[in-house]
Amino acid sequence: MSTHFHPGTIVAGRANEVLDVKRFASDHKLDDKQTRDLLRLFGAFATRHELLTNCVIPRTTR
Repeated sequence: MSTHFHPGTIVAGRANEVLDVKRFASDHKLDDKQTRDLLRLFGAFATRHELLTNCVIPRTTR
């Protein structure tokens, strides 16, 4: 089954926001290795969705 989308009906959400990789890493308390890996993979900037699907965010609760 396929669906046709009209380009005018798609609304850009927060997943499409372009973020600074270093700032994202510091905000989410990623270690140096993960930060290097994200920078190597995407460069200086990437979308929120790309960053969230390609990193492991440390848990802050038990």
